[in-house]
Amino acid sequence: MQQIHGENGAEIERNKAMERGTKIHQEINNYLLNQTEIESPLAQKLIPFLKLIQKKLIYAEKTVWTNQYAGTLDCLCKYEELTTLIDWKTSNTIKRKDWIEDHFIQAAAYAQATKHCHNIQTEQTLIVIISPQKIQQFSEQGAAIKVRENQFNERLEAFNALS
Repeated sequence: MQQIHGENGAEIERNKAMERGTKIHQEINNYLLNQTEIESPLAQKLIPFLKLIQKKLIYAEKTVWTNQYAGTLDCLCKYEELTTLIDWKTSNTIKRKDWIEDHFIQAAAYAQATKHCHNIQTEQTLIVIISPQKIQQFSEQGAAIKVRENQFNERLEAFNALS
């Protein structure tokens, strides 16, 4: 791996990572909606999984909202017989579940908004991390999602108190 030097080097690397993440998100979304094949070698590792969830897809790249916030969920489908909200993440490195707690809080916020605007209850959140080394899946269900929703609501309340 190339050495990163200074603020400019860090900015260049951040932009490369954002571009890669955006491209992979677009390829996954287009594949799920039967629009295009996946070209990225990194995302091609996901094809067997995508074929599985494509058959039970509810939404791909869907805007969700409440009265206080809005966002775009990556994927909502039936997976393992559960209504599952999937958030795609790209990374240069392998992760541990305890390193990605904020991703679960974000997914729970999307789950809460999905319930609000589409009346669909999320039974499982699944964070899929796509890295050069491997594809990782981390999930939470039931009460764990509720805990994450509460964590998000506490953060939202603290943010709103700033103004």
